[in-house]
Order: sequence, then C-alpha cells, then structure tokens
Amino acid sequence: MSGGPLEPTDLDHRLRAAETIVREAGRVAADQFARRELLSIDRKGAQDLVSEADRVCEDHIVAGLFQLFPEDGFLGEERGSRNPKVAAIWVVDPIDGTHNFLTGIPVWCVSLGLVVGGERVLGIIYYPIAGELYSARRAGGAFLKGQPIKVSGATDLTRARICV
Repeated sequence: MSGGPLEPTDLDHRLRAAETIVREAGRVAADQFARRELLSIDRKGAQDLVSEADRVCEDHIVAGLFQLFPEDGFLGEERGSRNPKVAAIWVVDPIDGTHNFLTGIPVWCVSLGLVVGGERVLGIIYYPIAGELYSARRAGGAFLKGQPIKVSGATDLTRARICV
C-alpha cells in the first residue's frame, strides 16, 4: 500500500469536499427518484436490485472525489474497486436502500466512507428527501447538518428509542 495516515487537516478537507459531492449526488438521486418508473433495473440477486440511478450516482461521487484526490482508491457497490492498493479508500454506496428507492418508499440515502490503512476515519450519510446530512470524523465527532450529535446515553431499553 502506498501512502500513510492522513493528518487531521487532510481528513477535515476530505470531509468537507465529500459532503459537497454527496449532496450533489443526493440531488441527482432525488431527480432519478422522481422519475424512477423510467429507470432500467437489473437484478444482482433475488432481492438485490440495481438501477441506472445507482450507477449514475456512484459515477458522480467517484468522479468528483477522483478529481480532488486522484491518489485515493475507491470501492463502489456497483462499479467495484479502483486503485485498491493505496492507503486511503473511499467506500461508496450510491443509493443505500435501492429496493425502497425503486418501489417509491422515500427511505433511502447516499452513503460514503473513507478507510485509511484499514481504519474507518470518515462517514457521510445524506438523506436527500429530508435534506439531512450526517457526517462523522474519527476523533472529531458526529454531526447532523453541521451541528454536533451524540447518543442519548440511555442504558435501559425502556428509555431508548429504537427504529428498525
């Protein structure tokens, strides 16, 4: 593997850039969602669907990140790996919840993570329908729309909110 650990400022730069690209991909996906009946759909397995929207969004994310960080690698759900022998690998799920997406259930998101040296260091989830961008950086906290978030601290399940 080439490259080493990224400095916190490098991670911050990658996080801000990735947030912008994921928002753009979310807008692309939302446009596709509005016209989903026109999309071509393939089956990867019995319950595993993929559409042209997945591929378009993944291509958008990878192209945007590659332009800014050509030394990084990519692992996409639809297109596989690209430059996998480097230390920094972006993991892309362009439409997380494709089945919901394709059947008109508005519960899906764009998911992106960065793994450096085998360690998860960045995560971004964008829920375009609600305009909610979740992001996190190792040792930097988690955020919703730029505001810090945290778990409730509840240790008793009767006092916790769980959604499945």
